[in-house]
Amino acid sequence: MKYEWTAKAVSDLQTLTADFDHPSTAARVMRRLTAAPDVLIQFPRMGTLLPVFSPREVRRFIVDDYEIRYEVTADALFITDVFHTRQDRGTFH
Repeated sequence: MKYEWTAKAVSDLQTLTADFDHPSTAARVMRRLTAAPDVLIQFPRMGTLLPVFSPREVRRFIVDDYEIRYEVTADALFITDVFHTRQDRGTFH
């Protein structure tokens, strides 16, 4: 299985990076967020299933104060959204 960042997720990361006052903090958070798929690829169903997206298998995985949403398919894992948990993204992405 492989993983792929969607254009939306990459844009989310860029937006998050711009929100930090200190580059070292931004770099630390980005390292943790971009490392998460390495764990998820080994355990793709580790995240909490979001039934509202059924029949798609969309899950959420929390890293520090951030939520990563991803879709599991037969061949790949797609990172679809990354955002701070204070944001209310609801079911949209």
